[in-house]
Amino acid sequence: MDYLIGAIDYHDWADVCCWHRSALKSGFKGRIIMICYEHLEASLLRKMQRLGIQLVQAQSDNDVNRDRRRDIAAFLEKCEPEDRVMVADVRDVAFAANPSYVMDQALKEKRLFIASEGLRYKDQWWNERSLRTLFPHLADGLLDAEVYCAGVMGGYAKDMKEFSEACFAICKTATGGFGGDQVATNHVIRLPEFRDRVALLSPGDGLIAHYGAAHKPASAEQARATRFDWSRRWAVTSHGMPFLVFHQYTRGFAIRSAVLLRFGCFLDFMLGKAALALRERLGLGPKWKPFWKS
Repeated sequence: MDYLIGAIDYHDWADVCCWHRSALKSGFKGRIIMICYEHLEASLLRKMQRLGIQLVQAQSDNDVNRDRRRDIAAFLEKCEPEDRVMVADVRDVAFAANPSYVMDQALKEKRLFIASEGLRYKDQWWNERSLRTLFPHLADGLLDAEVYCAGVMGGYAKDMKEFSEACFAICKTATGGFGGDQVATNHVIRLPEFRDRVALLSPGDGLIAHYGAAHKPASAEQARATRFDWSRRWAVTSHGMPFLVFHQYTRGFAIRSAVLLRFGCFLDFMLGKAALALRERLGLGPKWKPFWKS
């Protein structure tokens, strides 16, 4: 069985619709699992259930990115060892290809996979700040290392369970309030018990685009590795081939709008966000506050 797993807290349907619809349009026939934390509207939970999404209720102790590692491991405990799972951020990931096909390609030789952002920790302020602020005890080992993004990754259930448990254990060593699963993930993939199991994908592989580095590239090489093709409304490689998965397409309003239009989600997003803004103005429903503004 193949699984696509997301995790949400403070999200609404506008955040979920493109992730869900693009997976279905790509032909995904596996099970879609959503780990749901407590700050969600009941109407969203009912809508997802009607659409066949399997909900897993969970309690947040820190933030969704850290706590999902614990709760993904708990879910995978009930799966068969050879089941395959892709874990993908919900708010900013869309699929041009069937997640099962992506796993076919990414797991040809290894038990796990993760894709590079095409930069090192010291090349980008956000990654470097997360490392130095939250995990100063890991900084010496990672500052010059290539960043692999926790936003899209996957593997076989047994291996993903062990990987998720290891990431959660590292997250708990963070010195700040935010869990920092990106740094934890990059530390764990380099541990002896995992480094031979993980396929480390590059932008040149054409499987997973992490657009954050390309949106404001630190080098000409990064700018060439991933770009947005307006005619296709999608991220493409330096050779013009479309990536199979597009992460961080929300970095610019125009690009986000193009991707939403590609999958017929633009109205869902705009109307959903307008309704959310009205509800917040009236003091109704939970209001999400990013950790960096708390």
